Amino acid sequence: EILHINFVLKSANKAAIPAFRESQMDPNSANFHKFITIDQFGKMFGASDAQIQSVVDFANGNGFKITHILESRLFVAADVTVGEARVGDTVRSD
Repeated sequence: EILHINFVLKSANKAAIPAFRESQMDPNSANFHKFITIDQFGKMFGASDAQIQSVVDFANGNGFKITHILESRLFVAADVTVGEARVGDTVRSD
């Protein structure tokens, strides 16, 4: 049996998201109606390379196979069989 897991990452710049959204609606802003792709969102607000690598290293070290790092840089998808899963403790990195 295969388990499909999504590791959820924290935004490296979460506090800036509301201001950016507001600037997209402000006619006086350079960002007015400049909507961004998911990839651009990831580069601006997603997790850092170090955070992503930490999750990848943890997953690989515990029998998971990384299947995708989402463009938003907020999720790392992985698969593991029930027999291969070796996660004994919950790991939280703030």
